[in-house]
Amino acid sequence: MKTKFFVLLAIAGTSLLITPTSEAREHGSSEHSFSHCAPRVICIKVISQHSECRVGYDHCGKKYTYHVTVVTYLEIRSDGSRRTYSKTLRA
Repeated sequence: MKTKFFVLLAIAGTSLLITPTSEAREHGSSEHSFSHCAPRVICIKVISQHSECRVGYDHCGKKYTYHVTVVTYLEIRSDGSRRTYSKTLRA
């Protein structure tokens, strides 16, 4: 019984010596020590806008046509990168 107690005490003491303290973690280098800010959107411009005629089917399978407006945008970010995307709006 005493032997088990001393073995457990020795294991607990060893783990305390191996585990770094919270002070050491605060002042040492960490994985998240760098500062990274995501680029901000500076400007959004409309590149093109046009109407299209599309075909759809109702719940009975009957064919019908409808009109949509497709708008293409250019997004310019603070780091100089650009991104284009389109949105389809039902007219």
